[in-house]
Amino acid sequence: MTRRKLLVAYGLWIFGLVAYFLPGATWSPASRFALTRAVVEHRALSIDGFEDSTGDRARRGDHWYSDKAPIPSLFAVPAHVLTNAVLDVTRRPIHFESVGDDAERIRVNRSFQLALWICSLVTSGLASAAIAIVLFVALARRTTSFGAFACSTITVLATPLFPYGTSFYGHAPAALFLLAPLLVATSEAPSRRALRIAGAGVALAAGCEYLTLVPGLVIATFIVRRERRALVDLALGAAVPALFVAAYHTICFGAPWETGYGHLVRPRFVAGHARGVLGLHFPRVDVTFALLFGPRRGLFYIAPVTLVGVAGLVRGWQRGDRACVIAASAALTMLLLNAGVKRL
Repeated sequence: MTRRKLLVAYGLWIFGLVAYFLPGATWSPASRFALTRAVVEHRALSIDGFEDSTGDRARRGDHWYSDKAPIPSLFAVPAHVLTNAVLDVTRRPIHFESVGDDAERIRVNRSFQLALWICSLVTSGLASAAIAIVLFVALARRTTSFGAFACSTITVLATPLFPYGTSFYGHAPAALFLLAPLLVATSEAPSRRALRIAGAGVALAAGCEYLTLVPGLVIATFIVRRERRALVDLALGAAVPALFVAAYHTICFGAPWETGYGHLVRPRFVAGHARGVLGLHFPRVDVTFALLFGPRRGLFYIAPVTLVGVAGLVRGWQRGDRACVIAASAALTMLLLNAGVKRL
């Protein structure tokens, strides 16, 4: 097989695996889906009429909005245009029913499941397949083809990236976009075009999951430390997606820096966001331990193979491997951020 055919086959294999699973209509995917539906079906950014499908929602004035970063929802719009048209022609409307107080859970029909699944495929599913391909190509430059295949496959299928890749979350797209600045930061002489792509990657990742802005800036800092003139190209690349997200925030929440998390309505969420700075606190030891070893969401508990990855990063750091130093710095930053946000 030629290299191109191999990569295509590999990407299709990963995509087929994530496509096998139907995403659950839980709050986070349903919140993103509500925004996609609002844009397509109502020509609006407010999710009025769909707000009872999720508890992950924000309210400003008389209108409801998704509290999630908007990029995944907006990327899914073209696919939902086609899906919604087919459902209209076949007279199979999307329907949900809220159960319990404050959208505790929802019951959905098959049309809802189908449309949510397609939105998941064109965002998280494609991102997971692309991550596998990009990692394979990058690792093949450092090791054997078999080693690159094994490591990229384990990364996508044996870590939390796999379940997130099967549902309408922002994690897989954000991870894909962060690969752009990471690869540029570890290259010897990146072109101006590559630097602009890296800047766009940082902004787009933040537009998928807000917290990824910080590790994205950490990676960008490594790029600028080596070549200060790169700052201009990074900024130029980030400008368009950053302005796009800022415009969304302004329209929905009144200012570029305002997000849905500043307009939450559930008392528990409001209380959590009111503490600290924008809901951020100093990292807590008990939360850090739970994020790593806890049975509920502990990374090493859920995906023990990541211990091997950590060992590799530590060894690479000790040897002065630039890629390992940058990747470990970004990962550690994300861990500490989450340890200051999550609550046990």
